[in-house]
Amino acid sequence: MKKGFTLIELLAVITLLALIMLVITPTLVNNLVKTRKELNDSQKELIYSATDKYIKENKSNYPNVAKSEYCVTLNELADNGLLSDSIMNFIDESDVDMDYGVKVVVENKLTYSYEFDYEKNLCESITNTNLVFNYKYNGTFQTFKAPKDGTYKIELWGASGGNSGNITAGLGAYTKGEIKLKKGEKLYLYLGEQGSNTIYESFGGGGSGGNGGTQLGNSGGGATDVRLVSGSFDNAKSLNSRIMVAAGGGGIGAGVYSEAGGKGYGGTLIGFDGSYYSGHGDIKQYGKGGTQISGGIAGINTHNGTGTNESGSFGKGGNSKSTSASTGSGGGGGGYYGGGAGGAVSNNGSGNGGAGGSSYISGHAGCIAIKSESDSTPKVTTYSKIEDSYHYSGKKFTNTLMIAGNASMPSPLTDSNMVGNNGNGYARITFIS
Repeated sequence: MKKGFTLIELLAVITLLALIMLVITPTLVNNLVKTRKELNDSQKELIYSATDKYIKENKSNYPNVAKSEYCVTLNELADNGLLSDSIMNFIDESDVDMDYGVKVVVENKLTYSYEFDYEKNLCESITNTNLVFNYKYNGTFQTFKAPKDGTYKIELWGASGGNSGNITAGLGAYTKGEIKLKKGEKLYLYLGEQGSNTIYESFGGGGSGGNGGTQLGNSGGGATDVRLVSGSFDNAKSLNSRIMVAAGGGGIGAGVYSEAGGKGYGGTLIGFDGSYYSGHGDIKQYGKGGTQISGGIAGINTHNGTGTNESGSFGKGGNSKSTSASTGSGGGGGGYYGGGAGGAVSNNGSGNGGAGGSSYISGHAGCIAIKSESDSTPKVTTYSKIEDSYHYSGKKFTNTLMIAGNASMPSPLTDSNMVGNNGNGYARITFIS
């Protein structure tokens, strides 16, 4: 018969096992903690590598001014395919808030340093005005989420219209204002596309260029705007939610037709008229600038030009659907209200220039807001008081400024000034206080 363990023997074994556990448990725990910390450190290096790549791929968005500080969120890295959609803190196996940011410090013109913390959002530790978010054109809307309560300065640059040879088309306008935002509040940015030699529209409401016997006309430049509601560019509810707009410039026709007219600059309260050829002697041949209550009127066809030209409308420049004998006419620039398209010319002639759109800022004197999120009708026909400019949402800016595309304005990429914005649209959001 097999004999079992006695009670004393069992107690002795249990005691021995307990002593062994007392010896090895701290080692196991320490090893586990060490392993989790190493995993966090390795993951942090991946985050830094992703941030470094993102910064280098978007250098124009992060001016390399020494000691400037920027914030790149985990969401931004994930949205650009540089990081997983979820990040774990291996110490406590919790999910990290993807709105947490990597603090980027410009050490010198060639070197950036990075800092990230699993436990807190380092973006909130940046208390000076170097907390800057830059945005460039990408063909769709981009989202800004306020990292903290405070006042933010928003600057927008509208896109320029399409050029003809070395003749510059209507340049984009500039708008600026300060607005109070709560932490987590979202704004949606739509950056205008530069016009080009095409019969297609430009993103941001730039009207299409017209047909031509030898060359297509140039499309208008898209406006750059800030919205409270996201969606496709021309989604009515989204378009109505715009609280700031920097107008785009009109597309040019032939280079010789740039000698007269307003040259289609993106405007402030009113867009500039398009360019035309004075030798034709008809002042109705070019597109007219958008205003605060209506789109700019399209130019008429002259000298047997055929087809139709569209006037501008709320948020969109007019399309040129006409045909000229030589170069096609220009499309209207996008804006709060878009500019009208230029008229066509036959008999060996070229089309005329499209006009610039108008700009808008809620809280800016002279601007006229629309009635509601479902009604884009102007709430007044003539401006008389500052309340006329207030957006239906109640959101409004202070310390506002508008600069047309024919005047000196801040450059989005340098510390200097430039005359008008020549290229795609741009946006910058800076934390003030």
